[in-house]
Amino acid sequence: MRDVDERPNRLLYALISLAFLAYFFAAPEPLRPELTLHPVWAEDVSRAVDPATALEAGGSLSFQLGNRYGAASPDGKRIWSRTADFDAAVSDRLFIPYGRESKSLTAFAPGGETAFRIQAEGWPFFRSGRLFVIAPDMDAISEYSPEGRLLWSYDFPFKISDFDASGSLAVAGLLDGSIECVDSSGKSVFSFAPGGSRIEVVLGVAVDPRGEAVAAVCGADRQRFVLLVRKGGAFKVQYHRYLDSDYREPVTVRFTRDGRYVLYRQSEGIAVYDRETGRESLLPVRAQSFDLDSDQARGLEFLFARTSRSGAVVCFEPPERIIFSYPLPGGALWTRYLDRSLYMGSGTVLGRIDISEE
Repeated sequence: MRDVDERPNRLLYALISLAFLAYFFAAPEPLRPELTLHPVWAEDVSRAVDPATALEAGGSLSFQLGNRYGAASPDGKRIWSRTADFDAAVSDRLFIPYGRESKSLTAFAPGGETAFRIQAEGWPFFRSGRLFVIAPDMDAISEYSPEGRLLWSYDFPFKISDFDASGSLAVAGLLDGSIECVDSSGKSVFSFAPGGSRIEVVLGVAVDPRGEAVAAVCGADRQRFVLLVRKGGAFKVQYHRYLDSDYREPVTVRFTRDGRYVLYRQSEGIAVYDRETGRESLLPVRAQSFDLDSDQARGLEFLFARTSRSGAVVCFEPPERIIFSYPLPGGALWTRYLDRSLYMGSGTVLGRIDISEE
């Protein structure tokens, strides 16, 4: 004869079985396979190296670590690396090192050979594969073709505080608190001043990849987030809200590759606005700046976060479900996601990590 009454245990087992059956039939979707990281290679790129055989555009991966820039084959067997006097603009097809006061610019191909020269003063940079040069006074932008031919120049009424571009639209945030959009021929198509703050300034601006929406964090005392959407040939405010933050420094704003989500820095993490549902979420990742890349086949985003002392690669399912976080040490950082592989650089080391589902 048992001294313990078994009825409570039987009731507990029955409840567990019912709960399992309810979950099984109410949520029949299979669990997502776990992502596994597989280190592939790591190489020191601290010395200037030219490859024995030239690397070709499209078959190599461009990188930048501080003022060091270059290219590597995906298998890491061929690498070339050089140092810029001050900084370098880097794309998949071109490298443009420059000094603090460059009077002319020389562009190099992935194999290290000279591609063209630009007789212009300023600082080059790439956005959405397009080559821009910003004037030393930070109040004018010029675009050049992949062959180095001047396409257009545009003078803004105030100094540029932030800039972004899609394939068809270039957007500048200005120190007077206004946003100005320029089309692919250099013609102004839209100008807007959000207002509503004691100090008017645009701290961060972004344009979605299709050129159909512009987002910005602007103003101080009070600060706010603004989303503009193209409707009937004009941009109109679709959403805005005042923020608890009061930054007096640049604020990163980014669209995901499909344009659905807008991410922007906040003190408690990174805010994520869903354009389809109109809801905001918070990704609990503290960062002073960040970049984004997408794995659209898996429905995942890779966020490359940076602080003053370190960095991290954060894989998440929008809007806020973190899959994994991979810390990076301080120093010069570079990260990229391509063909289901993470390419990362820290200090003077460049490497690759493959991501598989298991």
